[in-house]
Amino acid sequence: MKKKLCIAFAFFVSMLAQAQVPQGINYQGVARNTAGNALANTSIGIKFTILQSGSSVFNETTTLTTDMFGLYNHVIGSINTSQFSTINWAGGNMSIQIGIDPSGGSSYTTIGTTVLQSVPYALYAASSGTSGTVSTQSLSIAGNTLSISGGNSVTLPPPPTYTAGTGISIASGIISNTKPDQVVNLNSAGSATVTGTYPNYTVSAPAAANPQLSINSNTLSIIGSNSVTIPPQTLSLSSNTLFISNGNSVTLPSSTVSATAPLTGTGLSGNPLAIPQASAGVNGFLSGTDWNTFNNKLDNTMPSGYLFVGNASGVATRVPAGGDVSLSNTGVFTVKGLQTVPISTVTPTSNQILQYNGTAWSPAAASSLAWTTGGNAGTTPSSSALGSAANNNYIGTQDAKDFVLTTNNTERIRIASSGPIGINNQSPAAMLDIASSNPVGVNVVNSGVNSSAAVFNNTSNGNSLPALNVSTASSSGPSAVFSGGSGIQTNSITISGGTPTIGSVLTASNSIGVAFWSNPVYFSYSGSTTSVPNASLTTVTFSGSDYPQSPAGVFNGTTFTAPVAGLYHFDAIITLQNSIPTPIFDYQLQIMINTGTYKTSWIPIVSFATAGVHIGNQISVDMFLASGHTVSVGVWQNSTTSMSPASGNTLNFFSGHLVH
Repeated sequence: MKKKLCIAFAFFVSMLAQAQVPQGINYQGVARNTAGNALANTSIGIKFTILQSGSSVFNETTTLTTDMFGLYNHVIGSINTSQFSTINWAGGNMSIQIGIDPSGGSSYTTIGTTVLQSVPYALYAASSGTSGTVSTQSLSIAGNTLSISGGNSVTLPPPPTYTAGTGISIASGIISNTKPDQVVNLNSAGSATVTGTYPNYTVSAPAAANPQLSINSNTLSIIGSNSVTIPPQTLSLSSNTLFISNGNSVTLPSSTVSATAPLTGTGLSGNPLAIPQASAGVNGFLSGTDWNTFNNKLDNTMPSGYLFVGNASGVATRVPAGGDVSLSNTGVFTVKGLQTVPISTVTPTSNQILQYNGTAWSPAAASSLAWTTGGNAGTTPSSSALGSAANNNYIGTQDAKDFVLTTNNTERIRIASSGPIGINNQSPAAMLDIASSNPVGVNVVNSGVNSSAAVFNNTSNGNSLPALNVSTASSSGPSAVFSGGSGIQTNSITISGGTPTIGSVLTASNSIGVAFWSNPVYFSYSGSTTSVPNASLTTVTFSGSDYPQSPAGVFNGTTFTAPVAGLYHFDAIITLQNSIPTPIFDYQLQIMINTGTYKTSWIPIVSFATAGVHIGNQISVDMFLASGHTVSVGVWQNSTTSMSPASGNTLNFFSGHLVH
């Protein structure tokens, strides 16, 4: 938590009007926190500033450490000696200002300013040539009361109270250990050793021997320690329940094996699994003798063109090859027909197809409805539904399947069953979806006169999406590049719609980037004769325009009205001239929104010994305005009389423009 400081301070100056005057001012203060407690033994940053008629003539910074009462001392001028020696003490009206940083840094907080009385002016004696003696003051302390001779006294906070515990002594502010050497008793079954000195002792115990277990009959022992007797226990099994004597029982999971012929048995003791030997009416395994008998009964002869085929009973049976195929005795199959219709034995020629002639399938030239690789003519696509017209020619699918075109055994174009077309894209998400790794994905060239290479038109009135959406995943490249031909259209882009003029900009109107043409907004006026009364905020009227404003009427000489919402920038300079000498002058220049102050430029108190002096004030500001907001310039001064702007357009002007 940041601490705020409350500083109680007293200072005295010890100077004598001698040939050699001490160059410094003794300063003593007490640092306290907001609760009034002294900041004891704390490092603080402190800044001393000597003011003459309110202006700084000397600065000095240092870091000091307070004592147990929060007191700190410093000789002002002992660090920045060169600047201290140049102070004109004869000028009078001197004061000292103190700044404190309780953390010991340089972020100083001003805690007070005190007028210097007659004693510090003894420094003037060093250059005045006048001799004399300045009274000397001294500090004294009794108990916790601090006094200055010829002045007041302050009560210092009492130091903290400490209570001594066991072995601790507190005497005359000194805390000491009264029992530095104490005996420590260790209770250990083994031999332990203690090394080191107070308070850093090391206690070591011998490592225990590795314990070992032994068992003799039912007695379990640990070497060097006790033993226990384990009562005898036995296991017994009844059905699938396992028992331990003098203990509990558990039920073992049952296991049942179901054997299917020719496998018999349960696999349990006394009833093993087994396969019987095959015999008449009994399925089982064949003995070697039985196998030889069976093998010798096989018939190794078969008529030409026959096959072994399993019949309905699962028995292999010899049958001749039939139907649309025939089988030679060399194992060659010959297709004789399709769907029981015979195929002609005529040898086909190039580009012929197999065509049904009413009797057989025979080679014939391609019909007019077939598509060939050599090109096709006489096609008559119909606007009627597919398949409804006699000459409705097309290439495609008649079911809900995609249509794919390939080259080099690689898919290139896919027309999805729902309509989208993908180029190098098997899952087109748009009506035309192109996936390309080439530097140029799509290149549209139009060499016609007064024609467009590409036109994108969104004809849906209720669709909020753009007709053309260009984006890029590149972190450095642009989303789109538009370049024109020669002449005025070189490297240009035309965006139609709206009424743009020279200097118009595109302005986004919503969060998805829809933009419209916006005309530029600017004005600049200079010169003013507005009289500024004393202590009264006055709106300034400017005399004339420096150039035509845009749009017309946006500034009437006094008030600017924002035609559109946006970020605006304004600059203003007002130079006032006093008509009489002004000992006190405080000047504020304001930019006002809707007649309320937005930003102020303030010139603090100054004075003019003569009339006709110019003092200028300027302000520059960026602000966001809603459409219809007004902006004007206001001036406030307290010179005790009215003041007027100085003549000259460069000394008084007001300008502004729309940034975006």
